[in-house]
Amino acid sequence: MSGVQGGNGFAKHFNNPDYADIIATVDNIADDTSVQYYMHQFIVCTESEQFKSLCSAATADKQGRKLISFSTTPAAFELMARWVYGDRTFDICDDVNVIHIALNDALDSEMEDFRVALLKRLIVLKEREVEAQLPFLNRLPETRWKILEDTCERALARDRSLLTEFVQRAIPDIRVSAAWLDDLAAESEMGRIAAVLLEKYQSQIQESKTPVRIPYHFPPELWSAATGESFQHRRY
Repeated sequence: MSGVQGGNGFAKHFNNPDYADIIATVDNIADDTSVQYYMHQFIVCTESEQFKSLCSAATADKQGRKLISFSTTPAAFELMARWVYGDRTFDICDDVNVIHIALNDALDSEMEDFRVALLKRLIVLKEREVEAQLPFLNRLPETRWKILEDTCERALARDRSLLTEFVQRAIPDIRVSAAWLDDLAAESEMGRIAAVLLEKYQSQIQESKTPVRIPYHFPPELWSAATGESFQHRRY
């Protein structure tokens, strides 16, 4: 991605038919409908290799507008398109499911900075979800651990520093238990190495306060109220 930023005024031109030379059709994977958007080659082909490639291979209509298509949802596409046009705020989206779809699209499109920004937005939205339902739960390490787990499901190996920042901010005193280390060691050879190193590191930490551990007995009714899903006891 290059230099288009929200302050340059390009964002207001998204889906504006004036001077548009692209019609992007989004085939909605959620309900088999389709939505069309007006776009501009000067902006999107400069900012996105995916758009540049699509436009290079696209046919044109009678007005000379390039016809390109995407299989996603309109909401997820709009996040990506607005990002390409310079809108980096994500203010239009508070839906975790839309972020999930957009993350897949970003990975397929090789839009790395967009993908990382989406992952950060995902963490913010998950914290807001809990805060809106039961504010006190958002302060519990069990809840923050669940947010970390959910985010890791969508993250890549190269997102480790981003995840580390969340842990340092949200659950700095967390310590994994022996049972959790056993599970890690059972996963693979690298898991066993990581478990040994982590156990060694934890044993060397000398702190005045008691480490926080994720217990077996987290109240199921509170978990369900906070997350909207059934609680399953896990070994941490």
